[in-house]
Amino acid sequence: TGTPTFALAVDGAGFLLDVPVGSIPSDQSIKSNIEDASSSIVYDLLPKVYDKQVVTGKETVIVNAEEEGTPDFVPEYETQMTYGSVREFGFIVQELEEFLPEAVTQTGDIKSIQYYQVIPLLVQGLKGAEVGD
Repeated sequence: TGTPTFALAVDGAGFLLDVPVGSIPSDQSIKSNIEDASSSIVYDLLPKVYDKQVVTGKETVIVNAEEEGTPDFVPEYETQMTYGSVREFGFIVQELEEFLPEAVTQTGDIKSIQYYQVIPLLVQGLKGAEVGD
C-alpha cells in the first residue's frame, strides 16, 4: 500500500467528507454565523517550551503464551508501550481552555489542542501588531 492522499473527515453535522490528508474542510458553504475574530485574544496566549511524554514504540505480545499448545488455547493479546520524551514548543491546554475552549478536545483523561483553531487568531493579531524598527 502507498501513502494515503485522502482522508475521511466528519463535519459537525455528521457528514463524511473526502478531503486531502492534512486538509481541514473550510468552505464557506458549510459555515454560518460568520464574524470577524478579535485579535485581543492573542495577547492571552502564553507559548511554552516543554518536554512531552510520547510513545516511542509498541509491541503486541501474547500474555498467555505458556498455555500455547494446550487444547482450546485462545491467545490473549496485550499491547506494551515504551515511552520517551520530546522537546516541543506549544501551549498548555488548561491555560488555553480558559479563553479559547473551542480549540480544546478531550479523549479519556487527555485534553488536546486543535492548533488549526489558533492560527486565524495569530494572523489577526499580526495584522494589528505595530512593526518596530
